[in-house]
Amino acid sequence: MWVSDAWLPEWAEAGWIKPVDGFDNLMKYNAEAEKFCTDSMTYKGRQYGLTYYTDFMAFLYDDEALKKAGISSPPESWDEVTEQCLKIKKAGISEYPLMLALAQESWLIEFLAAMTYSHGGSFTDDSGNSIMQDPAKGAVRALQWVVDAVHKHKIVSPACVETGELTGLKAFASGNHAFALEPKYRMRMLNDPKQSQIAGNVKQALMPMGKDGSHATVGWMRFHGMSAAAAADKTRAENTAKLIEWFGGKANGEYKFQKYLFIDIGAGFGVKPLFADTDVQAAYNSYADVNIIKEQQALARKKDVVTPWFGEWNDVHGSAWQAAVLQKASPTEAMAKAGKKWDELKKEMG
Repeated sequence: MWVSDAWLPEWAEAGWIKPVDGFDNLMKYNAEAEKFCTDSMTYKGRQYGLTYYTDFMAFLYDDEALKKAGISSPPESWDEVTEQCLKIKKAGISEYPLMLALAQESWLIEFLAAMTYSHGGSFTDDSGNSIMQDPAKGAVRALQWVVDAVHKHKIVSPACVETGELTGLKAFASGNHAFALEPKYRMRMLNDPKQSQIAGNVKQALMPMGKDGSHATVGWMRFHGMSAAAAADKTRAENTAKLIEWFGGKANGEYKFQKYLFIDIGAGFGVKPLFADTDVQAAYNSYADVNIIKEQQALARKKDVVTPWFGEWNDVHGSAWQAAVLQKASPTEAMAKAGKKWDELKKEMG
């Protein structure tokens, strides 16, 4: 079964998918997999598959735009993002130097998680209880930064709440912005002169740090798992495990499928040894910096809100961020509302 990390809890609770951690031929690959990948396919202490694709939210910049503004290196902190954006804006290079896509769509949680994690926050604690409303440990500081970026500094467009990821990508590719949060795989398109007006100038920096934060970002993944029907039959289960291994593990001693998928369409892989593969290095370095990608991927974290009630909560949470950006609620009020909804759903469904 093809499985998204966001679907795992619901599928596991429904009994549609069964754990695979009883197969030693699959579990041996955890030693070489990115931690957030293994974490993302683990539910209630059981592992349900092997990763075959992964990616993360990246902080990208137009190097030429920075040079025009006299900026020699990309920002390392969100405070520096503000400073550099103001300098770029003053120089007349871009009205809104930072592109944020905060429309209510499936990408929204990735954008918000990257902002929250890099500011040193989380949405939930290790027990799954809400802390997003906590001023020090939650998402309030990240949301406050966005609100200030829109209204105080005017470096992010007020239309960000209506901007979807694809629309934002096209705007960035057209040269309208100097910085953007985008899925890392978009770099391949952004540095393609047939698709992008800023091709050759797009580079990646580590996710900026907030106060008391880090360069952390959010990652996502897809994996193949075992259906309940397959798990119920010993022979089918063993054959299914072999197929899962072919997609997420090695074939003839190599991570062939993950490498093939990356070389062919640029889809990210979830196993660390492939970063040492010369073909992979050459492919990445043709449009990006493989060393920065490797470093950022190691700092990626799973979404800490993926639960059976994720979908219902996610709508409320996204709307709460938008309400704060539109100044219909303060960041504190917005996160309190999202936290309250989480607690209600957890009590009802947890």
